Amino acid sequence: MRKHGLAPLLKKLNGDEPMIARIWHGRTRPSDAEAYLDYLFKTGIPGYRATKGNVGAWVLRRVEGDEAHFITLSFWESQDAIAAFAGTDASVAR
Repeated sequence: MRKHGLAPLLKKLNGDEPMIARIWHGRTRPSDAEAYLDYLFKTGIPGYRATKGNVGAWVLRRVEGDEAHFITLSFWESQDAIAAFAGTDASVAR
């Protein structure tokens, strides 16, 4: 189990400033799930958290039949902050 603090998110939730939640879904074979999770924690999650305007980022994983599902949930201060991470087309994986 990986531990990541909720303090930045809770601080924002208790304030008056709105946030944007961004969800991304990826899939792998179950046999590749652990390696993909490691990849996300070495590249994707640090990239989210290093981007100005990111309030927090988490990964959820579920193996269901012959697929492993990954949901990344990230919180942002603005659309501009999301674009700084994802580019102008936020629907395309980085």
